[in-house]
Amino acid sequence: TSADVVALSTRSGRNPRCLVAFLTAGRPYDLQAPTSGDPGDVLESILRERIASAQREAVRRGTTQSEVGALLAGLAMLPPPVPLDELAAAQGLTAGDIESFATDLAPLLERTRYGLMFRDEPTETLIRQMSEEDPDARRLVIDRLAKRQSLSDYAARALPQVLTATGQVDELVALAFDPALPAGSSEIGKQEIRLARIVAALQATARAGRTDDLFRLSLEAA
Repeated sequence: TSADVVALSTRSGRNPRCLVAFLTAGRPYDLQAPTSGDPGDVLESILRERIASAQREAVRRGTTQSEVGALLAGLAMLPPPVPLDELAAAQGLTAGDIESFATDLAPLLERTRYGLMFRDEPTETLIRQMSEEDPDARRLVIDRLAKRQSLSDYAARALPQVLTATGQVDELVALAFDPALPAGSSEIGKQEIRLARIVAALQATARAGRTDDLFRLSLEAA
């Protein structure tokens, strides 16, 4: 109706993402809050409510709040697209749990043939911010990735990126000398993983001015 059009235009600030979010949520469109303000703030409010709704549904099905937090942290930290089985392993959950949660978060997440990824930048930014507020969940993701170094090619390739993004210099140095490599990888694949580990550690120690570690890592790279 014309009234709906006016309400949607006012609440969304004519921001396309906000408009789609309001249309997806459905009537009534003329709620009093939020009725104005920056479209980015309105969009964040909508996204937070959508994520909170998915969290409540996951908890209702039996997933604990800490597991839900770890799942969001995994989505935020792991390089996309994230295979469902890898995300499940990184969280200690079943593939079915991941499937259900991904469905609850639709359309914020996009599922490709290779795994899950965020559909747009605002969703990714918000979930990254939320994960940064939960250091225990982030630590859990890193610990489980580390335990899967000899089992999963994806985990072995992801861990240096995750440690770099979280500023874990000591862990990067230790990983550079870690002999654990995925048993199923080819020799070339194993060499690529080792080199990625060393390069990530070299970059981190260079930024930190750790010359002793730089010397050891340079020798290892050679």
